[in-house]
Amino acid sequence: IYTSFSTKVTDIVYQVLQQFRPNTDTQAAILVLKPYTNQILAMAGSFSVEDEYNRALMSVRQVGSTIKPCIYYMALDYGFTPISKFKSEKTTFHIEGIGEYSPQNSNHVYANRDITMIEAVAVSDNIYSTKTLLFLGTSKLNDFLSLFGVDANNEVPSAALGVHELTLLQLASIYNTFASEGKYYEPKFIQKVTDKRGKVLYQAKQTGKQILNPATTLILNQLLRAPFDANAQGYATPTLLNYQPDAIYAAKTGSTLQDSLVVAYNPNYTIAVWVGKDNNEPLYETSLSRKMFEEIAIDEYQDSNSIQEEILKQVSRENNIFMVGDVKQSIYKFRQAKPEMFLEKYNTYEENKIQLFANFRSRKNILDLTNTIFENIMSKDFGSIEYNKNEFLNVGVPYLETDKKIFEKAELHIIDGNEERNNEEE
Repeated sequence: IYTSFSTKVTDIVYQVLQQFRPNTDTQAAILVLKPYTNQILAMAGSFSVEDEYNRALMSVRQVGSTIKPCIYYMALDYGFTPISKFKSEKTTFHIEGIGEYSPQNSNHVYANRDITMIEAVAVSDNIYSTKTLLFLGTSKLNDFLSLFGVDANNEVPSAALGVHELTLLQLASIYNTFASEGKYYEPKFIQKVTDKRGKVLYQAKQTGKQILNPATTLILNQLLRAPFDANAQGYATPTLLNYQPDAIYAAKTGSTLQDSLVVAYNPNYTIAVWVGKDNNEPLYETSLSRKMFEEIAIDEYQDSNSIQEEILKQVSRENNIFMVGDVKQSIYKFRQAKPEMFLEKYNTYEENKIQLFANFRSRKNILDLTNTIFENIMSKDFGSIEYNKNEFLNVGVPYLETDKKIFEKAELHIIDGNEERNNEEE
């Protein structure tokens, strides 16, 4: 039996669970999925490995504000934009057949002005999401969830605040579809089954189904960066402002009186964290899911966090760990990576170091231009390494030139970010 579970990711998940396990009856569940695939990389259904109740699969809970990206996807697909506005103020809605409905923002804080969808996502404004869903029609959310096999029939205005009940796996699969540019992959634990002779008895379906608009999904993915954005601080604080992981993620938080959730993703990982009470008593460790997400959030190795590094140290023996990589990954500092981890190994490892110089993505003229630019601007003072012929990128594979005229010249585009900001202000 072949599964998709990743030992590395699973180890991180369980170490985080042990690190943050409270001395109360509060419980947790975590899932890590791989975008563009049906693979489940890690799953935990409890703080304790001895607990047989798997809350990631069995527990059906209200999802709170993690439902809002579904509403905003529908709005964007309808024709809204990230700067479409509704007024955020204390509001009572008069709903035919239901009566009066008065949703509230967290701590009763309102902008008392028109706000954009960006602001609404950043601070999880309940008035904005309610107005958006009522504009679209409450039945539309049921239709959207049915695309993912969720049997939903809540045609009430409070659906905008997440009264729908889903398992964590159902919720994670929706976000994994966002991460996969609108292509849905049904999550599978078992990827392949063979007999003792190697004959394949079962093979999981690897292809996905395009159920969402890719262009709309890409807009939503950028929009869901807002909870981390300090520039979105205004009448309220962005929900994940103080929980920036080492790598870039799109994310949304959610909460009820008994639950706290974070679901986040990038092209490499979809992470869903739930913390709550089995007995539906009030949850007081409301920030725990955010702290756990911040520790779990990982990217490619050059973007690894300190806990992943510590795991590697703990499982290694003397002189049996080595670095495989290209120290020029230090340029990824712009996306909040920690290239110091690479540089420390690059400068201290002697025999246990394999450097990768072959580039398999670009043609020679692109690499020549890149080497020329980096050679002239990168040094130990700027970029932390001396970029010389020993660091050059080299062609890893010859490309078949169908029309050489197309590839004769490489172009360098320099964008002045300050100038763009000045133009926007004007």
